[in-house]
Amino acid sequence: MLSQDIHLRPAAGADQAGHGSAAELASAAWRAGLQLMGLVSPLERTTGPAAFRRLRGEAESCSMQEMDVVIGMEVRVDPIDAPPPTALDRIPQFAGMVDYTMILTNDASEHGTSRGLPRTDDWAVEALNALERAIAQRPDLLGHPVAPMGAQHEDRELCKVLDWARLQSLIERAVALGIGIEANPSLVYAYERFAEPFFEMVRNAGGRIAFGSGTSDPEVVGYRGESARRGAARIQLWQLSPREIWRPGGKA
Repeated sequence: MLSQDIHLRPAAGADQAGHGSAAELASAAWRAGLQLMGLVSPLERTTGPAAFRRLRGEAESCSMQEMDVVIGMEVRVDPIDAPPPTALDRIPQFAGMVDYTMILTNDASEHGTSRGLPRTDDWAVEALNALERAIAQRPDLLGHPVAPMGAQHEDRELCKVLDWARLQSLIERAVALGIGIEANPSLVYAYERFAEPFFEMVRNAGGRIAFGSGTSDPEVVGYRGESARRGAARIQLWQLSPREIWRPGGKA
């Protein structure tokens, strides 16, 4: 069983139907036997410090003896032509309020145009460009790279058109900077042909891997959804050692 989920998104208000509160997510995580839970709040153009103060208070109120509860800042890489200040530009302003900063680079909907979402070959380039921009920010953690959210590309085709040499260079740079890499079990399952060689690349570089779902639904916390459960079973076969698993604060 995976012992952590560092990518849980609590509801920011009562109007967010289908999103669990921090307390509901914590209760579900505890019942699922998780030892580390990370609550994240998005950093956007209009985000103020109150969002992270509220998240810290929620985390402290649902802390449990058997489970560590930490908070993170979730940042998406804006399109290259987005006017400043972008979310990336605002990271230093808020980084001291959270336990870790996590940058997401795989939301294909962020890179869509009026003609629709990127083609697979375009996405293979855009995903690495976004990854390079994210690494330059030196976050604590990179969200599950390349395998896209917001679009469905064929796993085999994505692996075929991807520049693996450039990806390896980027991962080696990230690892040298002490940046952890998230493995999202649902994406491991959906993009297995990419995930297996990619995470082997991370391990060979000496990198550390975190586990996160990105869910807001207490019903599936603990990787109980079908794709997450299947992906978690594949991750178990990697037989990661404790020193290969990322934790906040640079601790193995």
